[in-house]
Amino acid sequence: LCAMELFKNTPPPPHFWPSHAKNLALFAVDNYLKSDEPLAKKKFEDKGIELVNLDLERDHLPFAAGSVDIIIINQVFEHVKAVFWILHEITRVLKPGGHLIVGVPNLAALHQRLLLLFGQQPSCIKNYSNHIRGYTKGDLIRLVNSAFDGWQLKHFGGGDFRPFPAFLAKPLAKIFPTLSGTIFFDFQKIKDYPDNGYLKAARQGYCLSSK
Repeated sequence: LCAMELFKNTPPPPHFWPSHAKNLALFAVDNYLKSDEPLAKKKFEDKGIELVNLDLERDHLPFAAGSVDIIIINQVFEHVKAVFWILHEITRVLKPGGHLIVGVPNLAALHQRLLLLFGQQPSCIKNYSNHIRGYTKGDLIRLVNSAFDGWQLKHFGGGDFRPFPAFLAKPLAKIFPTLSGTIFFDFQKIKDYPDNGYLKAARQGYCLSSK
């Protein structure tokens, strides 16, 4: 089995895979400066994870088509322009039957709605932040399904529920996931990806891409 997590410049410490994942070949994909790469690689290798250093918005994932079982891309899509290129590469390397786990800030969260109600900019899409895209549940699903009809949403959930304290936020996010601060999706790839649909969408002007 092969599993991969994709980052955009700011990965968490390399302990995100549980200890029982010993039967998985684990890869972390991120973009480090060459000067920082050796130390970063060692930190991941100490946890049994191979670091792949590349630019998600420009480079090919160095994996054969249909060779990866699980891909996690958490808190990335809100930072990138070339979403269609990234989706193309994810869909290319993921096996039919494999899972894509996505996490994004929720533009329709309760606290974001309250900010708008009082004439304030939603915190997940401030113009002076590193976020350049905003997502709701329906919009993320439409994006993923926009150029490939081989995805099936298996699970959806929420995490964080501002402005409530943690002991209330967890049950509220479970009951009202579309109002939670972060939303998570488990998509299963249910068929082959033969026609490079996301690249065609990018070339038709839906998304800027260098490819």
